[in-house]
Amino acid sequence: MAMAADVFKEKAHELENASRYKSEFLANMSHELRTPLNSMLILSKMLSRNEKRNLDADQVESAAIMHESGTALLGLINDILDLSKVEAGRMEVVTESLSPETFIQRMERQFKHLAANKGLTLETSVRGSVPESLVSDWDKIEQIVRNFLSNALKFTAQGSITVWFHRPDRGVTFLHPDLRPSESLALSVSDTGIGIPKDKREQIFEAFRQVDGATSRQYGGTGLGLSISRKFADLIGGEIQVRSEEGVGSTFTLYLPLVFPDARFEERAAFASTRLDTDNSSSRAIFRAPDRHVLVVDDDRRNAFAIRQILGDHVASILTAENGKEALDQLHAHPEVDIVLMDIMMPVMDGYQAIAEIRANKSFASLPVIALTAKAMPGDRERCLQAGASDYLAKPVDPDALMSKMTDWLRKGKEVAAKTPHISSDTESGGSEEQSTIAVTSQKLPSQGRDSRERAEVESNRVIVGRNGEPASCLIVDDDMRNTFSMTKLLQPYTERVHMAHDGVRAMEIVEKHRDIDIVLLDIMMPEMDGFETIQRLRTLPYFKELAVVVITAKQDQDVKETAYSLGADAFLTKPLDTVELLQTLHGLFHRTEDKEFGDERTA
Repeated sequence: MAMAADVFKEKAHELENASRYKSEFLANMSHELRTPLNSMLILSKMLSRNEKRNLDADQVESAAIMHESGTALLGLINDILDLSKVEAGRMEVVTESLSPETFIQRMERQFKHLAANKGLTLETSVRGSVPESLVSDWDKIEQIVRNFLSNALKFTAQGSITVWFHRPDRGVTFLHPDLRPSESLALSVSDTGIGIPKDKREQIFEAFRQVDGATSRQYGGTGLGLSISRKFADLIGGEIQVRSEEGVGSTFTLYLPLVFPDARFEERAAFASTRLDTDNSSSRAIFRAPDRHVLVVDDDRRNAFAIRQILGDHVASILTAENGKEALDQLHAHPEVDIVLMDIMMPVMDGYQAIAEIRANKSFASLPVIALTAKAMPGDRERCLQAGASDYLAKPVDPDALMSKMTDWLRKGKEVAAKTPHISSDTESGGSEEQSTIAVTSQKLPSQGRDSRERAEVESNRVIVGRNGEPASCLIVDDDMRNTFSMTKLLQPYTERVHMAHDGVRAMEIVEKHRDIDIVLLDIMMPEMDGFETIQRLRTLPYFKELAVVVITAKQDQDVKETAYSLGADAFLTKPLDTVELLQTLHGLFHRTEDKEFGDERTA
């Protein structure tokens, strides 16, 4: 038995290594494929628009076909990466509350013209007692339904396609053990297409398998879509079922739980950003910045050229740099730069370090920096934002999405950009800052009336002073980047510098590197190393005896509070935060404060 245990241990180690090598390979493959695709898609799309009217109809059609082919290749890359991420257990789940009516309208806008082009009718509806809103991972629901609709369009030559939300029939049975007809919601896509033979209905959910696998098959595709859709459905606590009859049509139904099954994601749902349905085609018309200067940082000249083609005559000037060091040199030589478009994977100095260096310089601390990168694996977006990027777009970059984001950031201006980090998904096309829900709120303190609260707000409007009598340097530690950036927005005007970390391990690395940090604002529930262990580690380091630790947590449990204080916390606050209470707490951590407006020193 001991020998067998050793063998199992060795095999487990080999499997772990194989999984790691596979993940590394897929990440590298994604980057290497996305980089050349970026310039190809941008330039082919611009050629197909023929804005200068110097191409004939055949050339425009050729450019359009190039763009369609590149987009299809990108879809295949994304499918393979999605499948590998689900299998490796690395697929992220981010929930938000959304109206079924809003979702189905979005699907109608996206697919109605495609159906019309094929001579098909697309009908959408919400039927029966459907809830007004549902908390789930709507991005994954959208990917599932888009796959249903794409297949319906592919396999339907005439007739109609119908999409509708409804309550499940009483007689429906589920394989998923936690699904109940009375506690679930159904979303169906029905078509009048070719249908699926009974003996092939399970096969279509297998990766790289189709009903017709012959070399002479009529319909193309890899067979990945439904396989990924089933895995996505299981990931969010749902199930996919199919009914079909050859020559009559098919109905694919996604069943969803009315209550999202995993409590780990409930807190994220409360702070999820609202997705906006913006028609990006309008961005081309409104993007005009003739007095603004742009710095493009990319070591691939094809991508730099493509970005220059996008911006064209819309801006005053476009500077370029091939790595982070050159970017810093350009910024010092050209302080008039209004916005930076930053690649990440570069020689000499990569984008992460370059962004960090930009933020460390007070002259550039508020400069909008949009990360444009082919790194699109889980965590890459968060790492860019943590380094200090204002926003993030994954390559291949859609020209309309880029110009939409640039419009937003240039409209906000440099100062607003620094104090109001934009929190969005890489699939988001743009939108209004007011429609994001953040964790830091300004609530009325129960013990204060209006007048006393106004006085408290004025008194809190001072620079937070650290242990040496200088403006404080803070570290915010929270695994939810929305919370991190909302607090960064709040604290930047009152501190010397704000660092960010997504768990205790990274927090320890940052405090070791930046020993001038005065205050750590620490979440408790985090992966890798939680808040309790982080406090313990901090207090074992002799040079952090005077470091102030403020615990900020959604757990309003007295035992949690007592544990935090027993381990060495200096203050304990609960989410959602009251801004005045937070600032007053931070002012009270050290003895000296400095009035922000008048510069006189006072006793806290």
